[in-house]
Amino acid sequence: MPTLPNDPESIAARLDAPDRPLLLFGLPGSGKSTLARGLAAAYGRRGILCLCLSADPGTPAFGPPGALTLAEWQNDSWSLRHVEALCSLDAGRFRLPLILALRKLLPMPADGVLLVDGPGVARGIAGREMLIALHESLANPVVLVLAHEESSVQLFNELHYISNAVWEIASAAGARRPGKGARARQRTALWDAWLADGVSLTLDPGGLPLLGTPPPLAEPHTWPGRQIALLRGGLTLALGEVERLESGRLQARFPAGTRAAMAEALLVRDARRGADGLLGTAEPFVRRQPFTPAPLPPPPPGTESPPVSG
Repeated sequence: MPTLPNDPESIAARLDAPDRPLLLFGLPGSGKSTLARGLAAAYGRRGILCLCLSADPGTPAFGPPGALTLAEWQNDSWSLRHVEALCSLDAGRFRLPLILALRKLLPMPADGVLLVDGPGVARGIAGREMLIALHESLANPVVLVLAHEESSVQLFNELHYISNAVWEIASAAGARRPGKGARARQRTALWDAWLADGVSLTLDPGGLPLLGTPPPLAEPHTWPGRQIALLRGGLTLALGEVERLESGRLQARFPAGTRAAMAEALLVRDARRGADGLLGTAEPFVRRQPFTPAPLPPPPPGTESPPVSG
């Protein structure tokens, strides 16, 4: 596998205005988002338009968590263009919906570069499926594989399959994955910023198809804090947070300007703000009912046991 230095200017010079996407692939903490930002700045200095598709709903580089986002590099920062809701932080479990969401955000800029900041699903069955699906969805991208050392590169067979356009890049010395608590606080800060100027809207979940993996409407205590998306034509209209479910009506907070009346469906999965105020993953819903054994059927006629004499 050929190598490139972990230097955005050198990479941009070597891969000058590529005519296909650049996929940044690697384990969590390998430095994908940092390199994407450096590449955007390097291409920007060359006068080349640079877009980035963030495909990690759990630790996004920009935009709200629980979604895939597309942004343009402007004035030394990312300017958000589009959001496609996943309503989950778990890219591995919901990898098929993730790939479908990615395809909705895909149009390649005719006069620029598209970076794809891949999810950190880079090992095991989920990683194998994710890499091949990304490769095919992006129509044979240039793959930049980030790893702390050669021995930590994952999925050699899959990378060999697409090896005509794969480069290995050593992770920066300081690249590391933040701890679980730090990640939760970072994503919650992004989520709070997304809803900072939001408005409360009332929805009728009985009047719209409810998609994803929603908990039962008959269990209202499982709904507060859930991410919820309004969909129209299969695309995301708005992404918000459920405040309460009461008398069959959902009250949820959405960004200002949301036009709920245009929604054709609602999407809910397992992203939920917990009792600690942090955005995380909800526990699977399990209906708990007391066990009542079913009565035994009566014996067929003529098979009754004879009475026992005293």
